[in-house]
Order: sequence, then C-alpha cells, then structure tokens
Amino acid sequence: MYKTRLNIMHFISALLSGGSENMLVTTVKKLNTLNSDINIVVVVMNNLVNEGLKRELEKNCENVFFLERTPSSKKPGYIFELMKIIKKYNIEIIHTHDFGTRIRSILFKILNPKLKVVYTAHTIDLFNNMNSIDKVLHNIFINKSIAISNAVYSEAVNNGINNVVRIYNGVDLKSFIFKNKNDLTNERVNIINVARVTHLIKGQDILIKALKLLKDNNIKIKCLFVGDITGCFEESYKYLLKLVDEMDLQQEVVFTGNIKNVHDLLLRSNLFILPSRVEGFGIAVIEAMISGIPVICSDIDGPTELVKNRETGLVFKSQDHNDLYKKILEIICDLNLYMEIKNNAYKFSKKFDISIMLNKYINLYKELKK
Repeated sequence: MYKTRLNIMHFISALLSGGSENMLVTTVKKLNTLNSDINIVVVVMNNLVNEGLKRELEKNCENVFFLERTPSSKKPGYIFELMKIIKKYNIEIIHTHDFGTRIRSILFKILNPKLKVVYTAHTIDLFNNMNSIDKVLHNIFINKSIAISNAVYSEAVNNGINNVVRIYNGVDLKSFIFKNKNDLTNERVNIINVARVTHLIKGQDILIKALKLLKDNNIKIKCLFVGDITGCFEESYKYLLKLVDEMDLQQEVVFTGNIKNVHDLLLRSNLFILPSRVEGFGIAVIEAMISGIPVICSDIDGPTELVKNRETGLVFKSQDHNDLYKKILEIICDLNLYMEIKNNAYKFSKKFDISIMLNKYINLYKELKK
C-alpha cells in the first residue's frame, strides 16, 4: 500500500465504443475497487462520446470531465480547463491513451517538469507513423510507453522508443460465463464479429465475402456484426450494407450497432471471427475464448499472439476470404477439433485476467512516483 494517495489522470480524446475506450472504463472501474490509495481523474477531450460508456464511467469514477472540444478546433479554452484540473487534483501522473492526448500531455510536462507521463499504444503502426522529431519529443517527455502486445512492443523498440514495457490488456474474467457444451449443430452456424465498423481496418468485408461462399454451398449461417455504425463509422457501414445486398445476404447478416452486454450474444454464437487487416492485440478475442467460443483470426501480428493455429483457434491468410471460408468449413465439420480448440482457448485466456494488468499498472505508477 502507498503511504500517500497517488493522483492519476487518465486522458483520452474520445469515448466512442471501441477497444481502448472500453478498456479505459473497465480499468478505472477496477482500479477504484482494487487500490484505495490511487485517486483517479478521467478527462475526455473531444465531444465524441458514447452515452452508454459515459454513464458507466460516471457511475464508477467520481471525477470525470468532458471538455466537449470539437475535433480540429483551434480554440485554446480546453487547454486552460485541463490546466485547472491538473492543478486542482494535484495530478502527478497523466496516463494518455492516444496520439492527440499524448501531444497535449507533452505540453503540460513542459510547463510542469515534475509531471510524469505514461502513454499506452493501443494498436499497431503508431510508432511507425511517427516522424523523427516526434520520436525525439516522445523519448524526452514520455516517461513510460506501454505496448499492449509483443507486436506493438517490437514496433516501438525498432523505432528507437525508450522506456517501453509490454503489458497485455486484460479482461474481467469473473464477469464471463464459459459455455462448456457443444452446441454446434447442423441447423445453423451462428457467427459473431465484435469490432468497430471500419472495414479497411477491421476487415468486415472479408468476412462477408466468406459468408457468401458458405451460403452458396448450402451452409446455413447467421452473422452478427457488433460495433458502432454511427458518426465516423457510417460511411463504412453504408459500404458494407451495399456489399451485403450485392451478395444477397440480407437474411444472414445483422449489424447490431452498439450492444451493452456483448456476452449474451457470445453465448448464443458458435464462432467468433476477427478478419482484421490491422490489429494491435484483440481484447474481443479473449472475451470470446473465456466464453467458450472458438476463434478464427487473420494471420497478422497481435491476434496471432493469442490464436495459435489448431491449438487455441484457427488462422487464415490475411485478406483472403477463400482461405477464411476454408477455415470455417474445417472447424464446423470437425467437432473434435471444435471442442479441443474451445477448451484449449479457455485455459489460455485465464492468463489475461484484468487483475494482472492492473497490478502491473500500479507497480508502474509506484515506480514513477519514486
């Protein structure tokens, strides 16, 4: 236990329904129950906010601030609000979760060198896309960078980023129920994908094309695409709807939008498919595994740290819908493989309990405090 309270500000640009945002809400909720000597303040910079996540965050954190800045706005008023928050709550560590808040945190550290700044890289290619000046500023002012996977860690190191530590994202395993029975029948295969509807990144179009092949070969299917379809995701959603129409899959495909309790949908599913083109880790993969849903993912860095082919899931060639189709057939036609993968993945997923992640966070904060 700490002798004095440690004041941490979690700082994020938006609170849309995505992996990093959901991870932040869960982290804040659990930190507040796990360690009473940490005082959490959360600041959401922009006016891109999911009301459900907002309510959950406010329910579990006493000090939450929504600055409601318009993205790309040049008005500096929100900067002064941030400075007031940092001063009022005697913030010692800013934990930033994206590029925009990282830049602002560097500014605050310049103004107050005693501040410590932690940056979590929640996806791949963030360090690859930094220019040389940005990398220098990062190494000077960011006290610790957190990579959520080996893939992100390697990318950071290869780009000359200092003080990097790998901390896997975690899942509150106690909130999930393991579906132990084999409910894969010949009646219908229920498939689920949980990801933001941004097909150029998350690859929903690849899965839709594989579904077409399944239907053409008389495999009865139902596929739920669970994820935000509003705002900046609307263009991708419209493209995917058109693709569904072109492939005559209107009866087989459902876009649910944001769903509060995804676990209920997982328990009614037979397969979880993550066809991403780019993915830093894939926390939804762990949630599927702990629920007893076999996973098929593309062979990209991040998800393949979790999904070992024919051990904890199946892996298909990235962007190849024909190979995805073959992998789906392989697992639904081999019940022994289906059950073996289900049980192996469940055991493997226990390594990712959120308490492990949070204890590493606490130790990191404690080290920075010294």
